[in-house]
Amino acid sequence: MMLSTTCRTGQRTVVSRVLLPTPSLPGSATTRIASSSLLSSNRPYNTRAHPQAPPVHTIPQALQEVLEEIKARETKRHKKWKQRAKYLEKKKEEEEDDDDSTATTAAPPVPPYRPQDYTVDLTLNLNVDPRKQGQALRGSLELPHGTGKKIAVVVFTSNETLAEKAKAMGALHVGAEDLMEKIASGEIAVDSFQRSLATSEVLPDLSKKLARVLGPRGLMPNPKVGTVAAEDNLLELLESQLAGKEVQYRTEKEGIVHLPVGKGSFGIDPLLENTGAIMKKVYEIKPESYGKPKKKKAGGGGKKKAGSAETYVISAFVSSTFGKGYKIDLRTLDPSSAFFLSEVDH
Repeated sequence: MMLSTTCRTGQRTVVSRVLLPTPSLPGSATTRIASSSLLSSNRPYNTRAHPQAPPVHTIPQALQEVLEEIKARETKRHKKWKQRAKYLEKKKEEEEDDDDSTATTAAPPVPPYRPQDYTVDLTLNLNVDPRKQGQALRGSLELPHGTGKKIAVVVFTSNETLAEKAKAMGALHVGAEDLMEKIASGEIAVDSFQRSLATSEVLPDLSKKLARVLGPRGLMPNPKVGTVAAEDNLLELLESQLAGKEVQYRTEKEGIVHLPVGKGSFGIDPLLENTGAIMKKVYEIKPESYGKPKKKKAGGGGKKKAGSAETYVISAFVSSTFGKGYKIDLRTLDPSSAFFLSEVDH
């Protein structure tokens, strides 16, 4: 704002101008610009290129968060079902009261509510390179409380007595060459079963006839994952498979391992025990030398040698089916740590 003053001295007229600060109103543009600049300096820097770091939970906290999320999701599903059932009941009553109704289709019946038991998964990012010898981790382990999932199992054996016992225990299909021919011809769908077991004497014929069919789907019996057994141990292995206690694991290309911990209906204690069994097995099969290769940087340096890495488990997350992932404090997953499967005092 400009203030002008006029002063006459003799024959001269002097005009002086003084620049005064302009007051800014609360809704003016000047105030908005100043306030936005102040807010932008205090705003957290969270972009796609620089995301905000996720919070870290102990394994008991993470499992509890997952269980609460499952409970909230199931409550929401039940609420939607009640609204849908109420709408269908009202529509059915309106059709019954309307005698002049010309509708050719009746209202659909109210479907029963089917609660879902979500699976809790553990994802580990291991500092291994599966392309190198000794770092491709693959095998199976038995969970104390199982996975809570019933699976269909087929058994390949030429022992007729053993085949009858396996069929009585609950195996979906049992046989030798006849079973191989049915699967190869498509009479028995490969998608109808989730696991296949075999005795050692039928393994050569099985590899010739069904390796290309079962191999790409991960259903080929393999001694490394414990799906090939002697005749004396086959029934015991079948019982473990039918109960859903045995879990197979395999490192992916980038060293990622996905393992089911159990169902949401288990509760916190069984899930913790299953997690403990998984982590003990993961550290038990820890290779002597490991480490992911690093990209060559400009200005010297090369790939990082295997075995020079100190961290075996880079990161770990726990989540439910279609749920949010919770990052885990690695100290609570290390069997050699004092905080294994427990809380951490910060």
